[in-house]
Parts: sequence; C-alpha cells; structure tokens
Amino acid sequence: MFSLSTCMWCKKCKRFLDERNMKYRYIDLDKIDPKDKKKIIEYLKSTYESRISYPFLVCEKGFVVGFNPDKYKKLLES
Repeated sequence: MFSLSTCMWCKKCKRFLDERNMKYRYIDLDKIDPKDKKKIIEYLKSTYESRISYPFLVCEKGFVVGFNPDKYKKLLES
C-alpha cells in the first residue's frame, strides 16, 4: 500500500487490513526522499494507468485507489 502518514483514509485502510489479520507492507510517501517519491508515483501512473490518490492499495489481483472497503473485500476475497 502506498499512503501518506497524515492521511486519515490511509489510517482507515491500515485498520481495515489489521482487523482482518491481512499481511501487508506500506510506504508513507511523505516520509521518503522526494526523488524516490517521484519515481514511485510515475511508476504507479504508468503501470496502473490511474490517477494517484491515497491510499493506493496494490495486491496480486489488482489495485484500489482511495479508501473503499467494499472493493477491498472483493479484491481480497477473490
């Protein structure tokens, strides 16, 4: 998951995953080097052809932009 440390929706996403005992890794993009952040955002845009909003959850079966528990459930349960 790509997130921001100050983003309340990112915190809700982490809580959602924690409550379901889902293993995940995250990067708070506002806590890393600006050059690395730029590279990651460019990668996300080109790979997923999507707007960038947070949280940006990526898993083997797809991705979800923004906090959307219904989409998380569908993605994680499929």
